[in-house]
Amino acid sequence: MLAAAACFCAATTALAQTDGLFGCSTGDNHERWTLKNRSKPSSLSSAKSITLADILGWAIPAGHTVSEEDAFPPREPKLYTLSGFVRNIKLSDDDCDLHLELAASGDTGERRVIVEVPARQRALQNVVAGMFNLSDSVHSHTFNGPKAKRVTVTGYAFIDLSHQCAAFPQAGCNHGGERVQTLWEIHPVFAVRWAD
Repeated sequence: MLAAAACFCAATTALAQTDGLFGCSTGDNHERWTLKNRSKPSSLSSAKSITLADILGWAIPAGHTVSEEDAFPPREPKLYTLSGFVRNIKLSDDDCDLHLELAASGDTGERRVIVEVPARQRALQNVVAGMFNLSDSVHSHTFNGPKAKRVTVTGYAFIDLSHQCAAFPQAGCNHGGERVQTLWEIHPVFAVRWAD
């Protein structure tokens, strides 16, 4: 009986885990998990093109908490397309998502926005890992100056309230690198390509 219970618990844990790149594994217990893992729509044609300046200028809506799983109108229910230079990419070991920090150029002082490819978008994660030479032994890269390459991503707007803090109400605390200047993200990302 005890052995059967142990097997059931192990099976339940396995079902709750998401397997990502390079053996990364995580449970489904992160804030606003449902929104971070929305399914890819049948078409991305409704995506509105925005600039980094647009998303950096979006206000942080008041009165919301990390426990809310519904998309906040008017932005979170919508698809957006955004282009920028990848300044940093990493496989996050806490949720197995690929985090990319995008900026308007490769210059050191440029403000950045985070976009994320979740572990459940495994095929796209493999493509992006190949684009930026990630491997079993290398899970992150930083790109500065001419080494920063421009990409275009498409996905849903998402506000990462898990990093909200009083000290930095717009950028948040412990939200990527110090040049990340907004809690707004594109997450989940459904398409990544080299920008024209």
